[in-house]
Amino acid sequence: GASHVGLNFYERSPRAVSIDQARQLAQPVPPSVCKVGLFVDADDALIDAAVDSASLDLLQLHGAETPERVAALKARTKRAVLKVISIASSTDLKAAEGYVGIADWLMFDAKPPKDIENALPGGNARPFDWPAEWPHIPPDGRTLTPCLDTQRIYCTNVSYYTRKGPFMEQLTKRQ
Repeated sequence: GASHVGLNFYERSPRAVSIDQARQLAQPVPPSVCKVGLFVDADDALIDAAVDSASLDLLQLHGAETPERVAALKARTKRAVLKVISIASSTDLKAAEGYVGIADWLMFDAKPPKDIENALPGGNARPFDWPAEWPHIPPDGRTLTPCLDTQRIYCTNVSYYTRKGPFMEQLTKRQ
């Protein structure tokens, strides 16, 4: 089964849940499964309510949260933090360096496309290329090495693939 389940608290997302919905969804989740709360520039009140109601284990921050904000949330909530870095070019990768040693996990996602009005900060089903010359950031966050061939993928997010939309319609037609 799944090792993690996600609850999206970004109100503009089509996958957003309310605090009450999160409580109901999280209740049957076994303790062995990590409950992740996705937030975009959320205030402390929303994060606290979500952590308390859904017993979240991990905070996924998908907005413009600074390294200082990440550190403060980690300290205050006593929860692990996954910081999402939006990538469009190699210069965007530099932003990850500020979170090394602060965030427990880093996730890389395509920057919102400029050609889509009101695009979400992530989950727009847009890929980005990870050229071989870009560095690899290992999970321990201690070093940056240019060894993409030794990269290990620890997890993948399937939320785009599991919702109704163009991909699922194509998949259904192929079956």
